[in-house]
Amino acid sequence: MNDTDNEVIDDSEVNDENTSVSDGQQDFQADTDAQVQDAVTSLSLIEGIQPENWGSLEQGERLSTLQNVESQMAELQQREAFPVVADNTMSENEFGGFNGSEIRINQNHMMGDQPVEEMVDTVVHEGRHAFQDYAVNNPGVVSDNAVVNQWGDNLQPGNYLNANEYGQAAYENQPIEADAFSYAEQIRSGVYGERE
Repeated sequence: MNDTDNEVIDDSEVNDENTSVSDGQQDFQADTDAQVQDAVTSLSLIEGIQPENWGSLEQGERLSTLQNVESQMAELQQREAFPVVADNTMSENEFGGFNGSEIRINQNHMMGDQPVEEMVDTVVHEGRHAFQDYAVNNPGVVSDNAVVNQWGDNLQPGNYLNANEYGQAAYENQPIEADAFSYAEQIRSGVYGERE
């Protein structure tokens, strides 16, 4: 409003509406932050994901350890835990995927020279997609309806942006991927420290 305007605007309705949206966003962020902290504490206790232990694990032990990561994340997210399976058909630039019934990880990465932090990051990232799917299909799980609506829209057929077709930036910036990348990175850095 400038000095020549004498109109008084009652913005109490606007503030109430913005407050409720803001409250939902704040609640979602607080819930996410608490979940990240609980995940860091829980995952840090898994001996197999410690770098000094990972190298000596055989394939079955590595897969079992990563299943333990998924099981603990599912418990924290109050959703079903999905089987973690090794996939030997993934290309070198594929780390993992969630298809609605299992979390697939690149077998060559798991048994190759990828650091354990990347494997944990992949399982947490794909598990976050499982949580997103759960939240979209179970209203009220996430307090911020705008976030859930964005996820739901992004998950609709034809709305997901594949990196090969749309480029890495578009892929990483779509709602479900931006959320999963951020979430997994916070947990990875909490367990292993900042990336160098």
